[in-house]
Amino acid sequence: MKVIWWYIAAIDEVAEVENGETQFGARLVSFSEATDMLTFEQDREIVRKAIDIFEGSQESTTTI
Repeated sequence: MKVIWWYIAAIDEVAEVENGETQFGARLVSFSEATDMLTFEQDREIVRKAIDIFEGSQESTTTI
């Protein structure tokens, strides 16, 4: 069984980075890195869909 937690978020790139939980490996990567680093096509499709959702939400906020 494989469990992956996906988060789509906007971040403050100049904010201080705090330590997370040591048993988890978290890191921030670009959209293309996130897609390229995954082994399975289904995982890549999830990331592509997340990117579409994120980019769509950005378009809707700029047109208000």
